[in-house]
Amino acid sequence: NHGKLSHKEWAKPWGPIKINRGEGGLSLWGEALQEANRSGNHWMIHAGREAIHGGRYVGEGILSGTEAGENLAHEEEPLLHLEGAVRTYRAPGHGEWVAAFLDGQIDVAASIAAKLDLPPAVVTRDLSTAKHWLKDRCRGSQRVGLLSSSGAVRLVADGIPSSPRSNELDQVAHWFLRPRGDFRSSNAVEVPLSEFVCQGLEIDYAGVCWGGDLIWDDGWEVRAMRSPRWQNVRKRETREYRVNAYRVLLTRARAGMIVFVPSGDRDDPTRSPDEFDRVFEVLRTAGCLVL
Repeated sequence: NHGKLSHKEWAKPWGPIKINRGEGGLSLWGEALQEANRSGNHWMIHAGREAIHGGRYVGEGILSGTEAGENLAHEEEPLLHLEGAVRTYRAPGHGEWVAAFLDGQIDVAASIAAKLDLPPAVVTRDLSTAKHWLKDRCRGSQRVGLLSSSGAVRLVADGIPSSPRSNELDQVAHWFLRPRGDFRSSNAVEVPLSEFVCQGLEIDYAGVCWGGDLIWDDGWEVRAMRSPRWQNVRKRETREYRVNAYRVLLTRARAGMIVFVPSGDRDDPTRSPDEFDRVFEVLRTAGCLVL
């Protein structure tokens, strides 16, 4: 930046607030910087090609949200593109699997999973089993923990509370830093973190709790809770946010991941067993190991 943002400019809705509250990915940075340019600032972007123009593993790029003729000045820096994944060190192809899975390319995801040394995830219908699986892998300084989508509001019926908010820093710090034996620690596997709170951070073993906000019906269906029922989301941007939220959740684990898919309740229309059965089946078909 060749100038400085004033406090008023920094507080505008196109700034960090919009990026923090949305899951639009890199394109939101492009929109924010473009708006800053209109206010008299001049930005130059240095990034890898995928980050600038978009790609399979990053979704839309920084320039994807900019208007025609108003693209930001940028320079492609090949050395800034990290081709080898170091987050999931026990399964280097895990990111590729997540990309195919959330793109709805289940056959492709299954093919990728077959080439991995370990299954991309273990899947269970029992929360106690998921918690035991995580605790059994919590050795030494390793961290395990639960994760859930901010839109998965009905997981509370399965005994899964809401995530702390990203501005509740004490709770978040305790989650990541407190040792095993402290109920505030992630290792207690009691409280999940949402995509907003865990984004950019990792743990060794993650337990992803699947919610009713993303279901499978010959493709991914995105929903939002409009009490007292779910409503399908049609707006493209909002749909992308929700899929990207699950992309974050499914890529937080360094060493391994278990996915808990609730069984649902036929007496509760917000927790349809048939819908969760389809999610479970598509995870199994995509190469996950049923526990």
